[in-house]
Formats: sequence, C-alpha cells, structure tokens
Amino acid sequence: MKKTFYIKLILVLIAFSNFNCLISQEEVKEKKKSAEPFDLPNAIIYGDAQVSVSSGVKQFPLKTRPLNLRELDSINSLEKQQTNNLNPEQLKTDVQMREYSNGYLTGEFGRFTNPKLDIGYKFAMGNYKLYANGGFDYFGGHLPMADYTKGNVLLVSDYIAPDKFWLFGGSKTRTTFMFNNNAYNTYADSTPKARSTNNMKFNLDVDGNYNGFKFYTGAGFKYFALSADNNTSENGFSAFLKVINPLTDMNIGADFSFDMNTLRGMSTKLINIAGLADLTNGNIKYYSELGIQLSSNSSEVNYFNPLIKAGFDYKFNREVTFKGDLQSGRNWNEFGNLMISNPYLNSNALIDYEYNLVKIKAMAQYHPIDNFNISGGLSFSLIKNITTFVDSSLSTFGLGYFDGNKINIFTDVSYKINSNSKLSGFFSINFANISDSSKNIPYLPILNTKIVYKYNVNENFYTNLFLNYVGSKFADIQNKVEIPAYINLGLDVNYKYDEKMNLFIKFDNILNQEIYIWNKYKERGIFVSLGITWQF
Repeated sequence: MKKTFYIKLILVLIAFSNFNCLISQEEVKEKKKSAEPFDLPNAIIYGDAQVSVSSGVKQFPLKTRPLNLRELDSINSLEKQQTNNLNPEQLKTDVQMREYSNGYLTGEFGRFTNPKLDIGYKFAMGNYKLYANGGFDYFGGHLPMADYTKGNVLLVSDYIAPDKFWLFGGSKTRTTFMFNNNAYNTYADSTPKARSTNNMKFNLDVDGNYNGFKFYTGAGFKYFALSADNNTSENGFSAFLKVINPLTDMNIGADFSFDMNTLRGMSTKLINIAGLADLTNGNIKYYSELGIQLSSNSSEVNYFNPLIKAGFDYKFNREVTFKGDLQSGRNWNEFGNLMISNPYLNSNALIDYEYNLVKIKAMAQYHPIDNFNISGGLSFSLIKNITTFVDSSLSTFGLGYFDGNKINIFTDVSYKINSNSKLSGFFSINFANISDSSKNIPYLPILNTKIVYKYNVNENFYTNLFLNYVGSKFADIQNKVEIPAYINLGLDVNYKYDEKMNLFIKFDNILNQEIYIWNKYKERGIFVSLGITWQF
C-alpha cells in the first residue's frame, strides 16, 4: 500500500478519533435481567497484553475464566480470538460471565466429530474456598490429519488468613494449579508429523495490608514440554513483591519482579526494580514508575535499560474522562507462551525481548446516557526487537526480531437499543512497519473489526449474532506472500429449559469462508454444534 494512502487514512482516522474520543469516569452498571438466562451484565475489558506475574483480584471464580490469547492452545482459530502477531494492541471485546450453582456440567457435540465436555465444582468452608474444573475436547478434523485432542485441569483455592497471624492477618491468598495437554499434527505438511504439548503452572499470590501498608506478593513455577521431531522443554520460576504506603493524597511504594526460565539448557531472565508513586489533585490523578531492568536472552546476550511508566487520568466531568500513558521498557517472552500463540512454532526457536523505546497512548470515553458508551484512542510505539512469527519450513514457523514502529487506532461502542436488544462493536486499525525495509510486519492485519447484536426473545430465549472482519496480512517479511481477508459470521441461540438446564446451539463461519490464520493452515468451514448445561 502506498505511503500517501497510509497518511490520508491516518489523518482521517485521527480526526474521527478526536471527535469521538470522550470518556465517562463513572461506569454505569446495567441491572441484571431475567430475560438473560444464566448471564450477568456484560463487561468491557481492555489493556496491553503482556506476560507478567499477576497479583490478581482475589474474587472467587464462579466458573473457569475464559483463557486469554497466550493461554489458548487451540488448532482451530475459530474457537479463539485471532492471534495475528506477538504482543499486539489488545482489542476490546464483550465478555459474558455465567453464574452457576456449586456444580455444573456442559456437554457439546459439533460438526467434524467434535465432542466437548466441561465440568466444574466449588465449595466453601469457613475462610477457605476451593474451585475445580476439568475439560476434554476432541476434533475429528476438517482436513486429513487436522484432528486434535485437548484436556485441561484447573484447581484454585482461596484462603483469608485470620487476624491472629502476624503480618498476613486478613490477607487474601490464592493458590492456582493448571495443566493443559494438546495433541495434534502439522497437517499443512505433505507428510504431517504428530506433536503434543504439556503445559503446567503453579502460582501462589497474596494480597495483604499491614499497619497501613498494602502489599502484593507471590511466586510461581512453570513447566512446558513439546514432543515433536526435536523434543524441547522449558521450566521456570517467577516472583514479585509490591509494597504501597497510602498517604493523604499520594501513594508511594516499590515494585520488584523476577522471571527466569531454562530452555534447552539456556537461561533467560528479566528483573524489574522500580519505585512508584501516584498523586490525586482534584479531578486529575497522576501516576509514575521509575526503575531499571536487567535481562538476558537465550543467546546469553545481557541487557540493561531504564524502566519508565507515567500517565494521568483526567475526570473532565461526570460524562467525560481523558487518559494518557507513556512507557519505556522490555516485555517478557517465553517459549511456552509463544507455542500457545502458534502451536506450529519451531522447537529450536530462540527467545529475545521486545524493547519499547517509547510507547505513547491516549484514550478517552464518553458515556452521556445509561444506554450508550463510546471510547477510543491512539497509540504509537517505537520498538526494538518486534517479535513476530516468520515462515521457517512448509509447516512450521520461526521467530523474527526486527526494529520498527506501530500505530494503533481503536474505538469501542456499546448501545442498548431497548430492554430486549443491545448492539456493540469495536474496530482496530494497525500500521506496523519494519524500519530497515519499510515493509509491513507479518501476521498483523491493518483492519480488525467486530459487531455483536444481542436480542432477548423472552425471559427464557435469547440470541447473539456477530460479524467479525479481519483484513489481509502478509506471511513474510518481504511482503510477497499475502493471506487474504475474511468475514466470520456466527450465531448463538440459547434456551433456558428450567432453573437447572440450559440448551444451546452455535453456528460459526456461516458464510463458509476460507480462513487462514497461519500460512498454509486452512481453518474449518461452516460449523454447527449442539450443547446442554446442567447445574447441580
């Protein structure tokens, strides 16, 4: 695409963004409707996708949470949000949470011999809560050797320590154990090869308060193994500690985090040491973090750089809020997460880190009435070692690291038409170039947009209709191999049979589009499945 077109398009979109980028400080919470069986109100979630050890919100899950992009180990992209390149600007989506009793069982069967089973149970005893979840998914394959088998186990326990315990009295402790297995084939190859992955993680997070000091701390162990032509394993340890001293109008504190992995006998690490502060002055809140980063990649190259974060939230009035953010620093990478993003990654891939020399982001939200919300923004990043997948062989991919820049323009709109219907959507436009060649970064489409229409027929019957358009993208750094754009049209129909049972039917890729997420890997065509959820 010619530079003049990019420039004109950027100017038009910036003008559009400036017109619509107004933000409301106060979120208006929709009341729960009986016309939405099993559903809580929709929530809008957004942010930068980064791998980090999270202190997390210690709310006990009612059902296993939806896995994020880096946790979804799926052959079939139509079951997940599309991964176009590593660490993209995360798009906003409507996320529907479901409320269940102590136990639930969901069974589903779809086209291409696709049985699924998901079961969960939780119980509480005093200050202790436990949640367990397990699942199984078999896909018979839309092409020869495109079948896969997946299984997962999740155990989460929450514990609130009694006040008698020194330092940790009243603290909230969450322990998490997760194990996923995925067995599949490199079906784009003329002679497909079997692969399997095992991903295991154990984390312990604590949120506490001692003599007015808030602290967040935790540690985690992880293990990832790939069985392929060349077996590869990775294991690692992570820890973090964040302490904050709340003052009258200011919070000050310190933040420390440590990540270390061993991959094929090579050690990688990233250490963050920083001080932080935030100040509230009237309708404006300022926040900052300043420190250093020490790191080394799998080629044993050591890095030392500053870590800088600064920004503000400006509450203009009840309906409008502006936000600005500036960052500089490295992002953690690890083989296991990259394999989850692309299960066809080479087993001998080297690990390095993206370095945001500078990232500037401005956004706003406008919420004049309860039934309408619009937000939008613009971000610019100047990056060393942009991490992206590149073709390595007929059926596998390597990792490429290039210096370049990214511009992302995004808008999110939600409109409640009436008590029975709601329309929402987002669009994201990306301009990302490699500095040396001015070529587009592989696997990042210029345009990605989605529209969702929800309609409640009555208090027991509702539907969701969605349309997702993903623009074309290149599969190589020379921009000679182009992956075509596609439209994914889908429909979910849900019926609440009684208080215990919910029936549903799902349609995906109704237009039977030819969809390629990875070069030569064609995704499934039109898809339909039936299912039932039973609570106990």
